Amino acid sequence: MNRARRHRDVISISLLLSVITIVMYLGEGRWAAAPALRYLYLIPIAQAAMGFGLMGSMAVAILADLLFAPLVATALAKYGMFGAPTVEIIVTLVLMPVLAYFAGSGWGRLSRQRELYQFLSRMGDLFGRSLPRDQLLAEILQEGGLLIDAQGGEIILLEQGQARIAASWGIEAQATAAYQTSLAAYILKRNEPWSATSLENNSDFQRVGFGQRIDAALAVPLRLEGKPIGLLAFYNRPGGFSKQEQATVEAMGSKVEVVLENFRQVEERSERARLQREFDLAAEVQQRFLPQQLPAISGYEIAGFTQPAREVGGDFFNVLSLPDGRWYIAVGDVSGKGVVGAFFMAIAMSVIDLHLQEGQSTTQLSLANRLNPLFYRRMAQQKINTGLAYALLDAKTGHMQLGNAGLIAPLHVRKNGECDYLDLTGFPLGAVAQAEYSESVLELQAGESLIFISDGVVEAANHDRELFGLNRLRNLISMLSQRPASQLVSEIMNAANRWSDGQYQDDMTVVVLRRI
Repeated sequence: MNRARRHRDVISISLLLSVITIVMYLGEGRWAAAPALRYLYLIPIAQAAMGFGLMGSMAVAILADLLFAPLVATALAKYGMFGAPTVEIIVTLVLMPVLAYFAGSGWGRLSRQRELYQFLSRMGDLFGRSLPRDQLLAEILQEGGLLIDAQGGEIILLEQGQARIAASWGIEAQATAAYQTSLAAYILKRNEPWSATSLENNSDFQRVGFGQRIDAALAVPLRLEGKPIGLLAFYNRPGGFSKQEQATVEAMGSKVEVVLENFRQVEERSERARLQREFDLAAEVQQRFLPQQLPAISGYEIAGFTQPAREVGGDFFNVLSLPDGRWYIAVGDVSGKGVVGAFFMAIAMSVIDLHLQEGQSTTQLSLANRLNPLFYRRMAQQKINTGLAYALLDAKTGHMQLGNAGLIAPLHVRKNGECDYLDLTGFPLGAVAQAEYSESVLELQAGESLIFISDGVVEAANHDRELFGLNRLRNLISMLSQRPASQLVSEIMNAANRWSDGQYQDDMTVVVLRRI
């Protein structure tokens, strides 16, 4: 209840009592209707019932009875104990507290319900104002405190294991006590309302915040999806907090929970939108780095495709013409998926492209040996490494230098359909600082193919967690060995997708080089 309105009601009831008392004593014994004037006291009793509930109506009834005391004494002296006027006055004395009790209890309940309804209605208006969360919580706290006539309150939220005072009203509040030893932790562990009085002598009461003296307190836990996430507390109500105030505060708590849930959903939507923007940007970056159209190599068919496990991924492939006249053909796999994988994929492709275009491909060291220190310096601290299988092709002769750093070895497919994995192994680039890599050579004949794949193809798993596997892939390629390069890429990808029912566990990449 608003204190200013309380004061106005007290003054008006007091003035009304005074006026009725004066009129009653002036009229007593002078008019026939004078006894009926006594029942004018029911007017301030009803007013107190509507404004103050049971305690207010009973207080006015008792005061009215005290004002009757001189009339009772006069009636006893004049008419005796059983005289009609005496009995009438005594009946009036008894009747007024009885009527006050029923009026106070009934009007008190109606008044509380009306005030609670008005409070909830005002909360609806607040929700429509698009206020920041903590400001909205502060508004609810103040409105609720005025409703139950508290002198202060706090909303404490548990975030990442720590208590934070999200809103305070009527008191100075700042989180000081360790949450684990505070009353807030105790209430949230019990997960039920708590109230107490005479708290200055209660050694168990340790607020999260500090401030003015607290004599009485009422707190209810706040929950989201059934889990306690904070509490709503009010302090220092005159006379303490009854069950009625507790029920009212629990209703307020449900509104606070609605506010927190709404803001949580808004934050989640905002976070999803932010992540989607990041994914879209990463996907755009990745698409710019991946070849949009593979170059034509005279005498060869070449095709490639990559399927990210998420919106973006860490797999990549590339075909580059080198300054020495050879061709660089490779498939890579950066550890990590999503935005992180795409980011480091872009770095990996840039490092390799720059190194190759600088014309260092003719040095004695293998390409992997030259690249590993560059990758180790840039990625080791982030615990990121890169698998890379590559070929350096002399298109005129079919001669290839082949290397493998942590990826599945390329498959050599002969004209008769025989298919074997080349004997090439090595650590991923950037995983070990002093790793040593070797290369092998291969003469690709007409009608033969070289196939590069990433781990995601052979690690595609079905519902029984059985992997697609190296042997199944080799048998598939043997059956389809004479298909054009682009069709063979599609057949391999489709087979792995069917095996996993489209549930990608890792990025999948296939590149096929076929000599015509």
